Amino acid sequence: MTGPRAYDVAIAGGGLIGAGIALELARRGRRVVVIEKGDRPGRESSAAAGGVLAPNAEAEPDGPLYGLKRRGLELFPEWAAAIASESGVDPELERDGLLAIALDEKAEAVNARREALVQGAGRRVERLSAGDVRKREPGVTPAVRSALFFPDEARVDNARLSEAVAVAAGRRGVEFRFGNPVTGLLRAGSRVTGVATPTGDVAAGAVVIAAGAWSAGIAGLPFPVPVKPARGQIVVLRAPSPPIASVLSCGEIYAVPRNDGRVLVGATVEDVGFDKSVTAGAVRWLLEGAARFLPFLDALPIETSWAGLRPEAADHLPIVGPAPGAEGLFLATGHFRSGIVLAPLTARAVAAAVLGERSGEDLASCDPKRFAR
Repeated sequence: MTGPRAYDVAIAGGGLIGAGIALELARRGRRVVVIEKGDRPGRESSAAAGGVLAPNAEAEPDGPLYGLKRRGLELFPEWAAAIASESGVDPELERDGLLAIALDEKAEAVNARREALVQGAGRRVERLSAGDVRKREPGVTPAVRSALFFPDEARVDNARLSEAVAVAAGRRGVEFRFGNPVTGLLRAGSRVTGVATPTGDVAAGAVVIAAGAWSAGIAGLPFPVPVKPARGQIVVLRAPSPPIASVLSCGEIYAVPRNDGRVLVGATVEDVGFDKSVTAGAVRWLLEGAARFLPFLDALPIETSWAGLRPEAADHLPIVGPAPGAEGLFLATGHFRSGIVLAPLTARAVAAAVLGERSGEDLASCDPKRFAR
């Protein structure tokens, strides 16, 4: 390809990860284009998630993902505040903790192990008696035995956050092209020089693949990127005001309050390819499971439901960094259930990599070269 480059960076995927990277690069004066298959930014897994930021309650403290999610949560308040200021859209970040409910001895044993691991990592966790749980959350079932409270966990309205990041990026000069997926890479020898789309080629000095569950289908990648979709279904209930004070979890099911009174009940993890159907069985499983620890939910009306496709890497770790075998190509995919909390960390790290700088963040466990050997 000859002639001047149209863009410094082309990003495949306009979700929270792709738009977040674009914003970070635009803040540094780079000309960026985001190419998104959908008609709006952040309408796939970014908007479909529950918005729970919970490294202590979710990740294994003895695994590599724990440190990454903790760092993501540390970065989140300043990152979200800056985005709110730049966009005028409040992502509703709330740092009101997470309550992990135990209804039987098995769940109490799981909580005891989690408590020991989190305390061993030097993080805060509190064990609550049944009475303390009911004082904190009167709507919890009288059958509750105990709970763990993680005071440092947070939640965010991820749909509003995705909108805010895209607005902020647009105000910084990032161009968004919608309804036009990246289908392949343009190359000159070992160097990536842009991307191919159904409406024409786009030249760029660097390319970032942030297309979520669709990343592996882009032609011309230097090695197979082992990312597949994992469907997650959520049911949304409506109350006049938030009926719970923080995120509650019980086993595999969580309930997330929104500031407008909605309660999100999620979420399934299903290997069904690119099928985004909402199924009766999943809705029943979610509602029955949630009613076990929050029986008042049975009386709330269902407002809506949806399904999203998480990008699941073969080893459940994100794939973030320069792509071996293709100069100028960078990957930011495979975040699975951690894409929201890892968004600020990923944006910083990938932007620094594109600019040839050190981000100061340790993402060695996410290096794409682990799949290129």
